[in-house]
Amino acid sequence: MNRITGPRTIRGRLRASFVLMALLPAIGISIGAAILGYVDGRQRANDQLRSVLTTKALELDTWSESLQDVLQAALVEEFATERATIVLGLANDQKRSDYYTGAMRTRLRLLQDQSPQVVELLIVDRDGHVAVSTDPANEGRSLAGQRIVQDGMRSPSFQLPFDPSAAPWSGSPWVFAARPVLGQDGQVLGAIIARAAWDPLVAILADRAGLGETGTLYLVDASARLLLADDEAPDLPPGLRVIEREGAGANSAGRFGIYRDYRGERVIGADRRIPNLGLTLVAEQEQAEAFRVIYATLAINAAISLLAVLLASLAAFLITRSITDPLVELADTATKIADGDLGRAASVARSDEIAVLARAFNSMTRQLRDLILNLETRVQERTAALDRRALQMETSAQVSREITSILALDELLRRVVDLIKESFGYYHVHISLLEEDELVLKASTGEIAPRHSHIKLEARSLNAESARANRAVVSNDVQQEPNFLFDSALSETRSELVVPLRLGDRVIGTMDVASTEVGAFTTQDAVVLQSLGDQVAVAIENTRLYARTRELAVVEERNRLARGLHDSVTQSLSSLGILVEGWRRLIRAGEPYRVETLLDRVSQITDQTLKEMRLMVYELRPSTLDEAGLLGALHLRIEMVERRFGIDARLIAEEFVDLPAPVEETLYWIAHEALNNALKHSAATRVTVHIRCETGRLILEVTDNGCGFDCSGGTPRRGVGLSSMAERAQQLGGELKIVTAPGQGTTILAAVPAG
Repeated sequence: MNRITGPRTIRGRLRASFVLMALLPAIGISIGAAILGYVDGRQRANDQLRSVLTTKALELDTWSESLQDVLQAALVEEFATERATIVLGLANDQKRSDYYTGAMRTRLRLLQDQSPQVVELLIVDRDGHVAVSTDPANEGRSLAGQRIVQDGMRSPSFQLPFDPSAAPWSGSPWVFAARPVLGQDGQVLGAIIARAAWDPLVAILADRAGLGETGTLYLVDASARLLLADDEAPDLPPGLRVIEREGAGANSAGRFGIYRDYRGERVIGADRRIPNLGLTLVAEQEQAEAFRVIYATLAINAAISLLAVLLASLAAFLITRSITDPLVELADTATKIADGDLGRAASVARSDEIAVLARAFNSMTRQLRDLILNLETRVQERTAALDRRALQMETSAQVSREITSILALDELLRRVVDLIKESFGYYHVHISLLEEDELVLKASTGEIAPRHSHIKLEARSLNAESARANRAVVSNDVQQEPNFLFDSALSETRSELVVPLRLGDRVIGTMDVASTEVGAFTTQDAVVLQSLGDQVAVAIENTRLYARTRELAVVEERNRLARGLHDSVTQSLSSLGILVEGWRRLIRAGEPYRVETLLDRVSQITDQTLKEMRLMVYELRPSTLDEAGLLGALHLRIEMVERRFGIDARLIAEEFVDLPAPVEETLYWIAHEALNNALKHSAATRVTVHIRCETGRLILEVTDNGCGFDCSGGTPRRGVGLSSMAERAQQLGGELKIVTAPGQGTTILAAVPAG
């Protein structure tokens, strides 16, 4: 016998199903982990940049405030404001007092000596002329039109060296700070200006701690010019670098994002406004370095998913092999028994449904062999054998329902808890299903199961609370949770998340996830695990429904076999029993001349019983219609049944016609029923199956040379088989015609649309 191979076999479908069940969750979890990792990585990068910006902004504020403190200190000492007022008043009137000018200069020099970063202190009048300076050479110098002078007379101001050519001292990258000098009546008399060194600013921008190897800090003004620390600055002395850019909105305050920096590199950047300086501080880091951890995590997830698929493929190969090999062996045994090798026996080394079927095959073969060798003994044992077989089938169906449902459910739940634990790195995961008024533990990770395997719904427990409220329950510190149920087997639990397993509004159980860290779960974790819980609930329900479907299929097949045995084999054997008893009585009465007649009758009944048994064995074989098509299936039927009974059976097809699957199936079962009738009832020695096309209709004609029957009174009284054939033809828009007469054989004509 040639074995069927390829994806249509049970083995191929089982392997594909196993791999698919492992592949889909692995892909889904990998995608979810990638998305979560990307979002988390962006958030961490944002937090890191914001932390650096906060620190640097504080340093810049401290530095700028220290310069303003120097200017403020110059005017707060006793007589300092009075002297400055007199000096500026005289300067505004274009006069000068050497005494007050010298005293003010002395005060400014003292403050300059106390502030290392200050290079020069100046006081200018409203016209921008230097009235007093710690450098007497600059006294009388005009700074009219300079922005620092104009801004300083309005409010405390700063000027950084974005454009050295516009500074009061050209070519020098000084930092200027200014604030107004007010008279006693509040009128602006002038401004006090500090010319400071820019080394502290360079140090602040050059310190890139927290930004990694590719981090950058720089300042941006309203014209989108960049000021950053650089050891080889071309347009300023070493320390600072000014870069002109187009588009003032390139780095707006308060934003975070991924973009290309002034060098054209992809970076992650964030900025913060520095109100004291009127500038924006920007922190950047190259994207490749910022997302290095994310890329590593994605690679690990991909490796784990690939490993899961490989393991699933290996498990699928081993499991399907253990399931399908006995089926193939059983099919080979059935074929040899159908060929007449009644000494053949199927292996019953297993203890599952296949072994039950094998025992049934062996029992039928043994009974048939015993019937041929010893009819009288066979009749006596038949009833007991049928009773035992019925009891075995009933017991097998019950065990099948229980074992199949429990094994499938356990495997499903074990897969779920192990997958969640491995994918998310949790300390422990277990699933409990609701049975009546308590939650019963069904699956858990690790070698030690939780001690609390049964939890009442009214008990003080996070699982009971989740089941009662039909919602996720999170405790990020179980030591502070009054409803936490301590378990000595899980003593390292610090955080716990419980989600209900629900079908619509109905809760069927809970899924408990534990972590060894305090504060391990977020709202997003609850949403993700609740989604997984809903999927698990649907899978559990599908498993239960699948188990129930298999139970119903077993019962239906058992009933069909019981009806077939009752309608055919049992009645034939009963007839044999009656004839044998009659034979015994005739022998005792001394009438041996009728023994030959009785033996002929026994032979007829035995042949009929053998036909019935062979038909039942053939029908137990897997259907070949899907693989071989209509012609192949009919050819196999004739070879396996009719020709082995010595019937001259032929299959004639005038041309190959590609038919839809429903048409092929209908014609196959019409021909199957017609051949059964010819075999069982007509005593035919020749049968012809003829398939042809006529004017758009497909004609199936089954003709035998049997005894026929009388239909001269009109429509013959049809049995279940004839009615079934007529109904099948009508379902396709066709018709069934019967041509027969006593002693003239029977012809069944089925005509259906070819399309």
